[in-house]
Amino acid sequence: MIRLLKSELGFRVTLWVHPFASPFSAAAWTTGRDGSSLWLKGFPWPSSWPAFVAWWEGLGAVLDVTSPAAAGWFLEKLAALRSEYDVDSFKFDAGESNLMPRWRLPSTTLDNPNEYTRHFVDIAYRSEIRHFSEYAIFKLRNSQYDDGQQSS
Repeated sequence: MIRLLKSELGFRVTLWVHPFASPFSAAAWTTGRDGSSLWLKGFPWPSSWPAFVAWWEGLGAVLDVTSPAAAGWFLEKLAALRSEYDVDSFKFDAGESNLMPRWRLPSTTLDNPNEYTRHFVDIAYRSEIRHFSEYAIFKLRNSQYDDGQQSS
């Protein structure tokens, strides 16, 4: 389909990507090359499991964007998509802190939940996309702070 869109119809192809993996996918259970977790951990899940959260597409493991191993793994997957399918760009979505559970256990301590979004934006930048204004969308709506206040 991508070849048809690009070669015969002249479209540029952008794929929507997010930091979640279905619990039914192999990705949700994948570890880094060094055996480290690629996914946030936390209550109420067993310590060897990723922490699953509800989001608009169902239940998902949340990528630990603070982990160099997880960021590297995600970037490798994006590079493979770009190389194999000649994808032009990616639309990064769902990196908002309100989608990250309060009981999360990232590999790096976060000063506040919005640091999660900053790390996700850093991965987007490192993915070699240089079309942020046209192709990458980041929303900081409903950000949560440790004191319980929310912004809109």
